[in-house]
Amino acid sequence: MDVSRLLSVINDIEFEYKEGLSKLLATLIQQYTAARDAPTQDNTSSIQTAYQNLINYVDEDAFYNYTPSKAAF
Repeated sequence: MDVSRLLSVINDIEFEYKEGLSKLLATLIQQYTAARDAPTQDNTSSIQTAYQNLINYVDEDAFYNYTPSKAAF
């Protein structure tokens, strides 16, 4: 991998993290924390929604079409 390709990958990682991944992960963690803190409440739907939002984001991010590292060599 040349340096320009590595820089491109690093830029993609930074963009994806800042633009949504960190927020979606935090939301999912918050839902799990709420479920843990109030075990008598059913938080299933909110956890499923947060998880699905994360999956949808990952399915459409810049890395979805990246080839595996070994295939690039």
